[in-house]
Order: sequence, then C-alpha cells, then structure tokens
Amino acid sequence: MTRSVRVLAAILVGILVTTTLLVGTVRAQTGTVFPASEFTYGSFLSTLTICYSNSINSQAFRLTPLTRTFSFTPTTGQMLVRYIQITSPSLHKFYAQIVNGGVAMQQSRVALLLSLTLSQVLVVFCASEAKFGSLVTFGTKQASLKQCYSTTLKANVFSLVPITRVVTFTPQMPVRYITVASKTSGTLSARIVQGGINMDSARPISVALASDYGGRLNAEINAYCA
Repeated sequence: MTRSVRVLAAILVGILVTTTLLVGTVRAQTGTVFPASEFTYGSFLSTLTICYSNSINSQAFRLTPLTRTFSFTPTTGQMLVRYIQITSPSLHKFYAQIVNGGVAMQQSRVALLLSLTLSQVLVVFCASEAKFGSLVTFGTKQASLKQCYSTTLKANVFSLVPITRVVTFTPQMPVRYITVASKTSGTLSARIVQGGINMDSARPISVALASDYGGRLNAEINAYCA
C-alpha cells in the first residue's frame, strides 16, 4: 500500500511539473531566471504614452526557443522610456532580458533579447521630463525651419496653486522645434505628453503647461516644421 501511494505521488508531481512548464501564466515576471507570458520593466502611469511598439512572430512552431534582439532609441520629443511591456497573446512562456539601456535613461538606446516560441507583442511607454523657465524649447532651432503652428494660452484666473493646461495640435509636416514662452516673464513648466518632434508621420502633439508657483498662466506656443 505504501509503495502504491509513493508511485501515485510521483506521478502527480510529474504531471504538476509538466503542466507548469507547458502552460503559460499571466503573472508578470521582471527577471530572466524563470520564463513567463508577460515581462514588465519600470512602473506604469496613466500619463505615459506609447512611443514604440512591435509584434514579434516566429512564423512557425518550434520545439527550441528562437532568439531575437530588438532595439530602439527614443527621440528627443519622446524623452525617457518609463515602462516596457512584453506579452504573449497565446500565453506561451518565453524569456526576456534588457541587454542595453533601460528605463529612465536619458536618450539611451534600449535593446531587448527575447527567446520566443510563437509570438510576442512589445510595447514601450515614454514620458517627457518637464522643463522650467520663462522660455522652454524642444528640439534644435534651424534657419531653414518654417513656423507651422502658433497659439496663445491664457488662464484668466489667479491661483495660489499651479495652473495646468494642455495644448494639442496635428502638424501637416514633421515638427523639428517647439517653443513655449511665458508672456508675463514668469516661470512655467512644459513637457510633451503626446507625440514629439522629429516624427516622420503627422501625429497629434500635446504639450502640457503649468504655472510653476501659481499665479497666472499666459504663454505662447510655436512649432516649426521642416
């Protein structure tokens, strides 16, 4: 009887180990010691925007892992990579490792090494760092650039706390340079929260402005295209 119980226990343990290896899990892993169906790096915030995405497919079922390296460099307008998410839609396990760069590194090339069996989806979220001053600029000014957008933002209210507003526009040409100037000579903060400069396709660009120490918010936003 004891021998039968031991044999049954061994069979159950073998089934449990096999199931764990073959069946995917939805639990995110941030290391590379164990495979998972999702890997995340950094902390996700609702203010982040997608700055890079890719779909990786091995095109065939393989009994051995297929290794691929994917790299990207966030542009000046996209600023910092804050969160990286790699998921398997089919919940198959895989390995992932950052081999160059990482989250929260200024203008750094990020490279990811993936060992996959079927397909994965890679999504990268970025956030811009706020800049302060009476004149805030994004990009590099060039004599050949032409002004392609201009607007004035004014909050007709005095506040003891910072006033925040967001300006959104869709350029018809690639934006290379953006200026945010305070019309009251006061200090303000500005950051790009959607899109960015040096983007080839015409996508919406959103700039968030805030009066640094309260008071009034009165600023002029100009964009220059190539």
